[in-house]
Amino acid sequence: MTDQLTVADAKTRCERDYGAAILTIHNAADDFISKYMQGVGVTRLWLGLYCDNSTLETCLWDYGQGNAVLTNRFLSDSPDISKGHCVYIDGRSGNWSSVDCEEKIQYMCELPQTLEDPSCDHNYYGYCYFPHSTPLAYGDAQQVCTQNNADLMSIHSEFENVFVSNIFKTPGTVLIGGVALSKDIIIWTDFSIVILMVSGMLMYVLGCQDLFVNGE
Repeated sequence: MTDQLTVADAKTRCERDYGAAILTIHNAADDFISKYMQGVGVTRLWLGLYCDNSTLETCLWDYGQGNAVLTNRFLSDSPDISKGHCVYIDGRSGNWSSVDCEEKIQYMCELPQTLEDPSCDHNYYGYCYFPHSTPLAYGDAQQVCTQNNADLMSIHSEFENVFVSNIFKTPGTVLIGGVALSKDIIIWTDFSIVILMVSGMLMYVLGCQDLFVNGE
């Protein structure tokens, strides 16, 4: 993106407009980003990384993707929170630097790679989502999905959670295919493995699960 925003505003823009996240680095040896930045003349981009202290273990990637120990590219081998808790990547060197979170910097939004599907308006990581606006009881909603050779939605990553939330433009709750047997045990009705507990986004009450969406 060519506009410059604070990291909070950049994250909001990525989530709201694209159902995406701020750039994260998954491989310390991957220099694709810096080469891209050099090619388009961008000197700095926000990273979705926040450091509580000046140690790699406290630098955490957004959406529960772990810390920066294995992907470290800090210029001095570690963050310097005296300069700020947020982090940008330098397009000339590919190194990371600490910076104040209120500084305005260019940013890049990212989504997991998926295959193009002309028949699907909401395609994420190989799965197609068909939103329905008519309120239904849980059993009726499941029946509609079954009639369309589908299941009520299951969510397995924070990225997917952001993408799905962005589909719905009206604030409220959306029925999903999770059933809470207790506050610590949730199963998906499509029998997929539960690998995500999204704090503040799922309504944890015994029985069926709702996803909160803000409609922004």
